[in-house]
Amino acid sequence: MAERSEQRRVAFVVDSLESGGAERQLVLLADELKGTRWAPRVVRYRPDSFHPLPSGVEDLLLRRRAKVDPLMLAELARAIRRDRVDVVHSWKAFSGVYVGALGLGPRRAPQILHLHTGAAFLRRFPAYAKAYLASALLADHTVCVAHDALEWLVVQGVPRERVSFIPNFVERRLADAPPTQAAVRDALLARMGLDKGSEPPIVAIGRLESNKNVAGLVRAVGILRRQGMQTPPVLLVGRVTETEEVARCQSAAAALGVDLHIHGATHEITALLDAAGLVVQASHTEGMPMVVLEAMSRGALVVASATGEVPGLLQDGVTGLLVPQRHNETPDDALADAIRRALTLTPLEQAAMRAAARDDARTRFHPDVVREQWIALYDQLVGARRGPQLLREKPADALRLLARIRRA
Repeated sequence: MAERSEQRRVAFVVDSLESGGAERQLVLLADELKGTRWAPRVVRYRPDSFHPLPSGVEDLLLRRRAKVDPLMLAELARAIRRDRVDVVHSWKAFSGVYVGALGLGPRRAPQILHLHTGAAFLRRFPAYAKAYLASALLADHTVCVAHDALEWLVVQGVPRERVSFIPNFVERRLADAPPTQAAVRDALLARMGLDKGSEPPIVAIGRLESNKNVAGLVRAVGILRRQGMQTPPVLLVGRVTETEEVARCQSAAAALGVDLHIHGATHEITALLDAAGLVVQASHTEGMPMVVLEAMSRGALVVASATGEVPGLLQDGVTGLLVPQRHNETPDDALADAIRRALTLTPLEQAAMRAAARDDARTRFHPDVVREQWIALYDQLVGARRGPQLLREKPADALRLLARIRRA
């Protein structure tokens, strides 16, 4: 391992470490960078902390007194200078705006914006689109986890040479862990409310909110029940961010006779994926969802909406089943059809799909491969020219790009 004095420093700036795919990927990348020539540290401004940082990774919690806080921005700037940070890597839309504002000063480290969503999300949520575009225009480089988001940025006026694609990756320990013992799986499902001996459930992992379309999943299973199909229990696991969506799930389950169970976010992802009969990602919008990647790496049977980079993850009928979208939404009937296809596969067909998914995920998205892409980008940016990207353009171009932010 390189001595601290020989290492370069990368600061991960994020709002919080609450449960979520972007936050999980941050923690995994920090762990993978340990022992390389890049020493990671985390700077955040909200105390939420579901994901624990790896040992040896420094964590700085700033105090944010208001949504727009110049004092916190000044504290962030001092921390970056004090620690002689070589690259600043922002992980979310609004943390990217804070980092971009730092770049308006004369002394700065190169800045990376990490865009974790797809183009459908940017079209669906204009406030986030404006924040991401502003951050991308101020950053030295933007990394996308979905190719359609990359193309959206280019259309909005971000130069193509300042945008690239780096995928998420599978956690090393999750991919390499042996199959979870049956007793451990049963105990986990029992803690989540499922009776011992019940059929392996349909599992959805992620925030319980309307954009994740968990109520649509319950309705889709209800459609199959109305058609006379016997369906497994449905288990929703994740942090509640919209109580209204939970109420919609419960109402639909009661009306349609769906055996529904809801549980909070968990760290027992490996056992949960191994216990699932089917993993469903029904979201209206996604970037490169960690749940799909991790489910594939465990050899789970996966049904997922064809949004963001999901079609680049799953090969329909080979490594999983894709749900076609209409108008940037996942229709209940299309979701029901895909779930029916999955549940009626023969045991041989299921085994082949599970094996293909596991091998594909562990090959294309292995941490050794993706970590080297990040190190190469950090190295490249260290020698980059300084100064805020937006103000490097001609004044007329800068005004044009600012107008694009307003229209995004």
